[in-house]
Amino acid sequence: MLSYRHGFHAGNWADVQKHTALALLLGHLRRKDKPFCILDAFAGDGIYDLAAPEAVKTGEFHEGIERLWQRRDAPAGADWYLEQVRAVNPGEVLERYPGSPALARAALRQADRLILGELHPASYRALKRWAAGDRRIALHRRDGIEFLDALVPPPVRRGLVLVDPAYEVKDEYEKLPVALARAMGKWREGIYALWYPVLPAGKSPSNRRRKAFIRTNRFIKRFRNTDTIPLILSYLIKAKNTIFSTHLNTHITNNKTIIN
Repeated sequence: MLSYRHGFHAGNWADVQKHTALALLLGHLRRKDKPFCILDAFAGDGIYDLAAPEAVKTGEFHEGIERLWQRRDAPAGADWYLEQVRAVNPGEVLERYPGSPALARAALRQADRLILGELHPASYRALKRWAAGDRRIALHRRDGIEFLDALVPPPVRRGLVLVDPAYEVKDEYEKLPVALARAMGKWREGIYALWYPVLPAGKSPSNRRRKAFIRTNRFIKRFRNTDTIPLILSYLIKAKNTIFSTHLNTHITNNKTIIN
């Protein structure tokens, strides 16, 4: 348990997908002057060294952010995300990658808040060093589901809950939908983004995982008047009591497909 370290995967294609969506959501929140709060239940390290042994060993970022970070023709939302990657890499070499906490921090204004949860001791220490001195950021070393139960709703009415677990604890597939239902019941004004892995072609989920997806599917339908939502979901984004499922491409061109 707690063996997963995202440093092996930082900046890969999945990060590009997730963080482009996050950039669109952050842009949506910044449209109004009213303060907002971001809650990241599985925060990770904050920022990642792509020259570290973990990243070098897998090299996953070569097929992800390395192919895009210097492009200047990305659509709105994705362009802001790439600007943040370039901001932590001022030279011509891609050396660091901003995780979801770093992207959220870049979007904060003075009155906005960022609440981060991370249970892994090494990741928590890295997160603590990274966030030191920023009074807008609060850190909690606790399990992600416990984080949701304890910290939703936040003091600020507007905001986003980001749930991006490693799923190394098998029952997270079953517990997270229930935890999200509890959170939504307490904070209906919030936006919720949940990452669910899409399985490679030809691979079937275990019976336990398949049942969890079915339960999640039923849970989603409580918030949506349709029966057409996919069973296996890439990203679930809930806003204004509606949940949208989207298999995001690297370039997202229509913000309104996510936020109404």
